[in-house]
Amino acid sequence: LRELDLGFNTIPVLTTNFDNGLAQLEWLSLAGNIINEVQLDVLGNLTEIKHLDLSQNDLRRLTPGVFRPSLTKLRKLNLSRNKISSLTVSELSTMTSLKLLDLSDNRLTALESPLFEPIKKGLELQFKGNVRKRKYFFHFSLSSFHPYKVRKPERPKTEEKKDLV
Repeated sequence: LRELDLGFNTIPVLTTNFDNGLAQLEWLSLAGNIINEVQLDVLGNLTEIKHLDLSQNDLRRLTPGVFRPSLTKLRKLNLSRNKISSLTVSELSTMTSLKLLDLSDNRLTALESPLFEPIKKGLELQFKGNVRKRKYFFHFSLSSFHPYKVRKPERPKTEEKKDLV
């Protein structure tokens, strides 16, 4: 089995033994479920996976180490339209082949520069539709992160009213 679409069911949690018999799987969609947790070692047998879609679920955070060590061939990871508010380096550090990471429409407020150091070459990061509460964001480029200041739109200056006497 190379491709598996389990999208739009009512799967709430990915638990151990989920990946038994799926060692050759290259494409997996779990989009549109109600997944709120992916437990450690659940994805451990997916050593050939190249595309993983966990979009449109109820993920609020990713358990540190959930993608280690097996997802070294992963090229596309879709985590869009969840409720993720933060990411750590340990969650993504082994994904050296990752080319597309979609974090659109989550609750992320900022990304810290060391987050993508191990996987930054050639990575396309999609980050639109996230909450903008902090003063600084990081703009991702192929060579490095560059902080830029998020500016509030300036209000038009109103002319001072002079008293007519």
